[in-house]
Amino acid sequence: MLLVSYLIVGMSTLFDFTPQEHRAYEKLKKLSAADSARHKAANVIKTAIRVAKHRKRLREKFIYLLLLRQHMAVFTNSNKVAHSRMLPTDQMIKNLHEKLRNDLHEIREKGYLIANYEQKVDNIRASETNEIIQQIHANQAQINQIIAEFNNQVYLEA
Repeated sequence: MLLVSYLIVGMSTLFDFTPQEHRAYEKLKKLSAADSARHKAANVIKTAIRVAKHRKRLREKFIYLLLLRQHMAVFTNSNKVAHSRMLPTDQMIKNLHEKLRNDLHEIREKGYLIANYEQKVDNIRASETNEIIQQIHANQAQINQIIAEFNNQVYLEA
């Protein structure tokens, strides 16, 4: 077991990057992502030119428009990846922190709105309940009056 531990530690130190190697690796990744974005942008331009050439042939134009749309989507994603790699880590953390703060602020505002709506709904329910109770009391009074008038007519006629 001890031998396996030494082997794992030795292998991990062998394959870890030094800080300079890590920076160089990150720069290579950024350059590769930027190159990939440029290549995909060239594909978009080539496809747009093909669309312009085939104005009369509707079927071919449709196919090239679909290709253009696909190349645009791929380029957009690749460009986002390339630009995200170009941001320094501290700037990326600041951006994420700002986005998190804005999202939490929006959630808090929506929470207050929901609480206000709940209060308004409760007030409306209470007022509607009071109105219904008053209507019931008014109906009961009318029914009592009708019954009293009916009883008076029945007993007076008899």
